[in-house]
Amino acid sequence: MVLYPGCQAHAQHEIESVIGNDRLPDFADRQRLPYLECLVQETLRGITLDESVYKDPTAFDPARFLPAPVGRGKPYPTAQYGFGRR
Repeated sequence: MVLYPGCQAHAQHEIESVIGNDRLPDFADRQRLPYLECLVQETLRGITLDESVYKDPTAFDPARFLPAPVGRGKPYPTAQYGFGRR
């Protein structure tokens, strides 16, 4: 997050507005924290650089996962860990 302070500030603002300062977020809050969810997904997408799926795949852009018209409505990454043999 050091490289993306604007994204960090946006996520922090969302957490503070939804959760407040009295407790930590938990799984029950997940639906009310859409930008934070997108931030996590963008972090996982870092190894999925498919240009046919993600426009400008090398850019860190959590908003790509927000539904249109706010974001671009891109699908969450599903192959973070690969499909090869274990």
